[in-house]
Amino acid sequence: MFRHVYDLQPRDYVVLDLDYAHMGVGGDTSWGAVIHPRYGVPAARVTYRTRIVPFGPGDKPPIVLSRERF
Repeated sequence: MFRHVYDLQPRDYVVLDLDYAHMGVGGDTSWGAVIHPRYGVPAARVTYRTRIVPFGPGDKPPIVLSRERF
């Protein structure tokens, strides 16, 4: 596990992690309290799709592209 930016090593590749959801990272304290239920992600089987589209200066802005159906 990396704890500091200087622990990172240059690589010849890029890793892109795409998550379906992300839940809260703690409760009201920093010493092990559970998250509030409304910030949790219930355990369930899910299916989702992702689209990666290159764009350039003459294309629609990324926010517009993100709202288009594929």
